[in-house]
Amino acid sequence: MATKDEIDLEKIESAKKLNKAMDKLRHGDDNAMSIVYFETKNLVFSIVLNILKNIEDAKDIMQETYLQVYESINSYQPETNARAWILKIARNKALNMYQSNKKYSYIDLNQISDTIKEEKVEIEKNNLTDLILKNLDEKNAKIVLMHTIGGLKHKEIAKMLEMPEGTVRYNYNISINKIKSLYRKEF
Repeated sequence: MATKDEIDLEKIESAKKLNKAMDKLRHGDDNAMSIVYFETKNLVFSIVLNILKNIEDAKDIMQETYLQVYESINSYQPETNARAWILKIARNKALNMYQSNKKYSYIDLNQISDTIKEEKVEIEKNNLTDLILKNLDEKNAKIVLMHTIGGLKHKEIAKMLEMPEGTVRYNYNISINKIKSLYRKEF
């Protein structure tokens, strides 16, 4: 099991790799797009899925997000938070889709399990994502998914959701304890 310092170092290296890829993409290196995708796909997927609650639509929005990243790369400001810029695009696209078609009232749990395998999202297949989406309100599900799947720190989540960091930590801990309790009961 990795230590907190090792995990923090991985996140720093990931951010550096992403920033370098964004710079290469800005300078016409189309191959850098695969690095941009690899470094952000889990977080983008978790945020979009949390908004739309529909796997196929989430996949569509992911494609649209990366297409817009590619097409709008010149509007990205170097030395800023590339991950936040990409997530803002994804979130806005997902919210636009949600607003234009409010039919997302359920989640097909079997479809989530299949998509997790297909997308190789790094999460246990023990239906933890199902428990999170089914048993937490939208705000807390978003916090848990952004931290567990997306790998963001509580501070980063707080900034993105415009909440105090202490509130994010508190909500995360309460939510995780609830999920652990439900997991023990169901499995």
